[in-house]
Order: sequence, then structure tokens, then C-alpha cells
Amino acid sequence: MAASKPAPRPSTPNAPSMPDALGAILTGMLDAHQRLLAGVDQHRAALAAADAEAIARAIETQTIALQEIAALESRRAELLGARGRITIRDAASALDEPDRTRLLELAEKLREAISTVRRRQEAVRAATRSLLDHTRGLMSQVASALSHAGTYGRAGAVRPAGPASALLDMST
Repeated sequence: MAASKPAPRPSTPNAPSMPDALGAILTGMLDAHQRLLAGVDQHRAALAAADAEAIARAIETQTIALQEIAALESRRAELLGARGRITIRDAASALDEPDRTRLLELAEKLREAISTVRRRQEAVRAATRSLLDHTRGLMSQVASALSHAGTYGRAGAVRPAGPASALLDMST
């Protein structure tokens, strides 16, 4: 009896090639990072304007972009299979021209976008910390002004003396 040949794999009609699929993932990641950057910039502007609703909208924009990035990263890992731990640059370098150059250029643009997002996120993080510290300082001054005991606690700040019997007129 002759050795049987393995059955041919059924091909998926119109299945994209690995370079095309990786290119689509990289393009999607680049677009998602641009949306993330827009959300970070909106967040910075909302902080400067002290607009709580705009801050919430900016955070929502960033959350959606981050979810898209996570989904694309999962697709990338699935596409590369066991090679999922290699970088996009390594995967692209193993391809023939013109795919190699196209994908390496996309990967470089993505790397630059990620770097820009990180820089701007750090600026927003610093601005948020500064605003929070300022707000804490104001609250401490208000507590100090309303404290009838005027005593200091272990931390070197005026200790709250329980419920204050003074009122603060915020209407004028």
C-alpha cells in the first residue's frame, strides 16, 4: 500500500499574507497612538482650564485608544505565534523587499509616536501632581484657619479639632 499524502490544508479565501497583516496591525497601532495622543493633549488642556467634564471626556478617549492598542497587540502576538516575543522590527527584518522596508518604516513611525505619547503623558502626570499638591495646600490652609485649637500634630501641620463651629461664606 502506498504512503498516503497528508490532506492539503484548506486555504482561507482572501486571507492576508503575513506582511500585509503585520502592516495592517502597525497602521492600526499608529492610528490608535495618534488618538491616544489627542486624548492626552485634551487632558492637558482640560487640566489647565480646570474643566472636570473635559477631563472625564479626555480620559474616556484615552481609555478607548488604549483598548484598541491592547487588541492590536493581541493580534500581533497571534500573528507571530511562537515568535510572539520577537520585536516587530525583528519580524520585519526577516521579510523580503519591499515588505521589509515598508514595515520597518511603519515600525519607526510607531516608535516615534509611542515616545511622543510617553513624553506628553509625563507632562500631564506632573501637572496633575502639581494641581493635587496645590489643592492639598489650600485645604490645609482652610483647615488651619477654621481650627479653633490651633495645635500641631505629629506631621507638623495643624490638627483638625473636630467639627468646626465656624462657617465659611462661599457666596461672595
